[in-house]
Amino acid sequence: MGQPVLTSAAIVMCVHGAQAAVWTSAARVRIAGSAVLCTGDAATLSACPAQPPCLALHLAGANRVFASGRALAIGVSPLQHRPTSQGLVVHTQERVRVI
Repeated sequence: MGQPVLTSAAIVMCVHGAQAAVWTSAARVRIAGSAVLCTGDAATLSACPAQPPCLALHLAGANRVFASGRALAIGVSPLQHRPTSQGLVVHTQERVRVI
């Protein structure tokens, strides 16, 4: 069925419970009033309680849908020392999905 496109209103967390702050560079493209996130946009964690902590989150991209020349973000994965953990999208918009 596809995954929802992430926007600046999405709540993204690492598996340890730290919430990520996300910044978009494609502010002209909006879904339900929120700017879309693209690959390469910053998603940093303020305080991951794990040792070693998650450093940041990497936004995964759609294969065929682009904004400002970059793929739309559809998921997250952590950049950290333990590659077995996954990032979590707790809340996102449900209007636009990409395969």
